[in-house]
Amino acid sequence: MLSEVAVKNTFVLLTIALVISLTSCSSYIAPSNENVSSGNEGKLTLMVYMAADNDLESAALEDLNEMEAAFYDEEKITVLVLLDRSDLYDNSNGNWSSTRLYKVKHDANGMNKTIVSEQLPCPELSLELSHDSELDMSSKKTLSGLLSYSCRAFPADRYALVMWGHGTGWRGLSLDGISYSSKKVKAFAFDDNGGGYMHLCTLREAIEDGMKDEVLEFIGFDTCFGAELEVCYELKNCARWLCGTEGLSPYSGWNYTTWLHEISRNISAGQDFFSLPEPKDDTSFAVVSLSHIGELFASFDSLASSLTKCICSEDDVESLKKLVRSAGLLFVPNAKSEAYISIYDFLSAVESEFPHLAEEIKDVERDLFNSVQTRTSNGHIPLGVFVCELDASGDISSPFPASYVNGSGEKNQCAFVKDSVGYVPTFAGGGLLGMLFRKNNF
Repeated sequence: MLSEVAVKNTFVLLTIALVISLTSCSSYIAPSNENVSSGNEGKLTLMVYMAADNDLESAALEDLNEMEAAFYDEEKITVLVLLDRSDLYDNSNGNWSSTRLYKVKHDANGMNKTIVSEQLPCPELSLELSHDSELDMSSKKTLSGLLSYSCRAFPADRYALVMWGHGTGWRGLSLDGISYSSKKVKAFAFDDNGGGYMHLCTLREAIEDGMKDEVLEFIGFDTCFGAELEVCYELKNCARWLCGTEGLSPYSGWNYTTWLHEISRNISAGQDFFSLPEPKDDTSFAVVSLSHIGELFASFDSLASSLTKCICSEDDVESLKKLVRSAGLLFVPNAKSEAYISIYDFLSAVESEFPHLAEEIKDVERDLFNSVQTRTSNGHIPLGVFVCELDASGDISSPFPASYVNGSGEKNQCAFVKDSVGYVPTFAGGGLLGMLFRKNNF
């Protein structure tokens, strides 16, 4: 999330509501899980992992209040919020600064900045009502414990998870200036109290441990940089759908009042299909079918290998760098930042410069189209992929960290880096990014 941006995106919430409306007959929606416990048909348990032990504390309390203001069928929909607060940014609601689990309850007074939801004990997380506890939201055990408890205490035929807070996609920038080090590698669930963060591979492991044999209906990222190919590829077997933005997300996040209302209305109507509304030009919100991500990864990585073979001189390197720049980068402005590129824009730029790769480009476009269900009104398909790091002036800065180098042996590598043979840098200096930015490597 970026504090400078404060505009709610209604399309974002309506889209997610349609995606998880518990349908089964859409051309977009895969078949429902038929291993349903008796009495749980049509029920949804939504878990919000609210990592707000940081400068997003006030936004977290506002979003919880938005959930309380929503009208929805609490017999069909259970909303659980694990909220970790800071002691620095907001003194409302008793100014507690620990970690609490809430079952969201409707507040007839609407948006009033007062939490009325039911606080719950949770044996899996050692949370008790008699005293407050401070949990490390970056810990795999914390997330897996929430998921395990939710499935046990609130069984349903569909489960969904929202990762709420700061997000940096596959990783975070090394702020200590040390190259070839993953000491500062981040991804999600930043916890200021413990100084921790959750690696992308740790997120996957936590979901697998907590959900056991269940597959999430969807995982949403109310964060920045959630809709990246690396993230989707890592979580492709954990959920049916992934929702998030390919770039920066508003500080205020999603409109949970509208979202929960729409989910409830769709469930009550017994919808057996959904359609996506026309998105606004400025949205980068993606709804991704994870069942197609394997094909997209393979065709994208193959195209990267073909592009690597086109590099025969330094002039070729500089031409491709300019091409990447011309496609537009997604990054945090005026700060050291990781930079992503929209795959759709990248393909358009490559097609104009390398017409002999037209068939391979079409393969990637097909798989991108099948994977991402959202479009902007001008036809843009939002899904990003990491390309380089930038300094505060917007120039390429530090070397690739070991966690994004295939063959480096780094233990916290995401699956995308481990499996890529054409796109990511290799330890020997290969890969498309390795060829383009080899002077910046190591």
